[in-house]
Amino acid sequence: MSFNIDNKTLNIPCPKCSNKIPETIGNIKRNVTITCSRCGTNIKLEADKFKKGIEELEASIDRLKRSFKKLN
Repeated sequence: MSFNIDNKTLNIPCPKCSNKIPETIGNIKRNVTITCSRCGTNIKLEADKFKKGIEELEASIDRLKRSFKKLN
């Protein structure tokens, strides 16, 4: 079973107009700057704010994968 969360999309709210901007977890990890398609605001995504949660999610997925392997 393969599960790559880097390809999964999160909706990032624009701090100016609250528009939801879809961005992949992989891009968030790389500290990208995104632009709101509604108001044009540039948003700097800081991976440090997401990193702990992403690491916890990845660890949970690894534990789940190990549990499934034990069932086989």
